[in-house]
Amino acid sequence: MRETSSNRIILNVGGTKVETYRSTLTAHPTTLLGIQFRDTPTFEQVDKNEYFIDRNSRAFHYIIEYYRTGKMFWRTGCCGVTKEEMIEELTYFQLPIDILDNESKIKSKSTNSPIKHASNRIPSRSPSNSPANLSTDPPLTPPHTPKQGKIQLVGAGPGDPELLTRSAYRAIKEADIILSDRLVPAEVLELIPSHIDVMIANKTCGNAEPAQEELYKLAMQALEEGKNVVRLKQGDPYLFGRGGEEYRFFQSKGYDPIVIPGVSSCMAAPLLAKIPTTFRGISSQFLVCTGTGRRNTLPDIPKFHPNRTSVFLMAIHRMRQLSQDLIDIGEYPPDTPCAMVERASCKDQRVIKGTVGNIAEVMERVGCSPPGTLVVGKVCDVLYEDGRRYDGVVYAEDVLQKNEDRDFEVSL
Repeated sequence: MRETSSNRIILNVGGTKVETYRSTLTAHPTTLLGIQFRDTPTFEQVDKNEYFIDRNSRAFHYIIEYYRTGKMFWRTGCCGVTKEEMIEELTYFQLPIDILDNESKIKSKSTNSPIKHASNRIPSRSPSNSPANLSTDPPLTPPHTPKQGKIQLVGAGPGDPELLTRSAYRAIKEADIILSDRLVPAEVLELIPSHIDVMIANKTCGNAEPAQEELYKLAMQALEEGKNVVRLKQGDPYLFGRGGEEYRFFQSKGYDPIVIPGVSSCMAAPLLAKIPTTFRGISSQFLVCTGTGRRNTLPDIPKFHPNRTSVFLMAIHRMRQLSQDLIDIGEYPPDTPCAMVERASCKDQRVIKGTVGNIAEVMERVGCSPPGTLVVGKVCDVLYEDGRRYDGVVYAEDVLQKNEDRDFEVSL
């Protein structure tokens, strides 16, 4: 933070930093910007010479309401403060008059409107209490207030554009720039209007952290330019999508992210594979896990429970190790039914059915590409009983039997 004299401070108004005098806080604690409040605004000291007024505070919202309506409403009615008087106060306290980037809308014009509550009216300045007589400090440089952008964390769902929420669709259409996950399907990206800038995250195994930092950098550049930024995420932003981490990052930069839920593949993938996650008498619990730990490490393995359905996201690339850990660490019986749902809801969706003991081998033989959702539990066989077969499903017994027949022919 730049150096300030002993009588100068940085006043952070909802993320907008401006330089002012310490007397702004000490001499006028209940009349911030000349508006009289019933409660003293809370100033949080975040540094030796920096104070913060929270964007959610009553003071800040009254300021915003004034800019939007030209009137200052509170519980007792309209406060008798005109726009001209408000601008005078802003100038007097060396604070910006364009907190909402509405400076062009605030025009100085005379008014003859009567004051409804004279007791709340700010007294006119007299020579004795003018800024020049209150302080001998040199005038401050007028602050520059950057245009405030908007950040939205948007869930894109499992893949089918028809499963986008209306809110997500609207956010995509109204964005200035979209920063998308690499796994968001092309069918969803095709909905983005051609005039909108689109950046695809280059996240791969071992490259997630640098790619995430690059996304943050791009997002902040756009936000500082006042743009509407959409962070498009596969599935739901808060379910193994770093949504919470990104929320905290943007919040620390003075922004309040808007979060739009998405249909998660942990629910949609089993359903579309004809697997009910719960079923009376068979599964009364539903557990969602990650197949990849932080920084590409092995995840924690849950213990086996006979009446539970376990769903693992992001598990394709380490299926061999995961299935072995389920048996060795989680104590899952090798014959526990499971299914890998590949690209759930997309036109090329495929389901690979097997058991914890053979699913990795089957996947290696038929090939598999992300995104994929692993479902483990007895429910995987509920709707496949009596030999029922469905299109788009690869059955382990068929793959393994075909391999045995081929090996037999080779041996002959």
